[in-house]
Amino acid sequence: DVILGGGIDGQETPFGVIAIDGADGNTLWTMETRNEMFNSPHFFDYTNDNIDDVLIGGRDAELRLINGANGELIWEFWSNETNPNNSGWYNFYTPQIIEDQTGDGVNDILAANGGDHSLDASELNRPPGHIMIIDGINGTAFKTAVVPDSNETYLSPVICDLNGDNNYSIIFGTGGEGIQ
Repeated sequence: DVILGGGIDGQETPFGVIAIDGADGNTLWTMETRNEMFNSPHFFDYTNDNIDDVLIGGRDAELRLINGANGELIWEFWSNETNPNNSGWYNFYTPQIIEDQTGDGVNDILAANGGDHSLDASELNRPPGHIMIIDGINGTAFKTAVVPDSNETYLSPVICDLNGDNNYSIIFGTGGEGIQ
């Protein structure tokens, strides 16, 4: 089967996330979203039903965990009716599933959030990006850190063992529209 994110920047869509049957091309389910979902989906079996569930995100604090079997929402990071940008939440970039950090036995999520796409490219005073650990149980921020240079971030974080010694590093980038 195939899972796709889509949409148009700044617009709600009934087809923000689409599951397509790999055998016949029929639509299995769709999910309406508040804004464009541009991440590559990640999969893990949150519901323990032997069917991978879907973690996907995009603009304006769109980060959702969706039941892979039926397309029902398990949780979303931002469910408030207010504009998430007013609370300092921007775009989510493709997250990574990481080992449990919260002690609840469920994998958690490493993500970058940043990049206020509503600002004109000439605006140099831009809000900083954050590297975050999201609780896999409920989608809330467990740990957040402003990137060290307080610039924007548009890059998905990568966790890796650079030296093969089980000492993991998080690699991410910063910069922005007007940073040379």
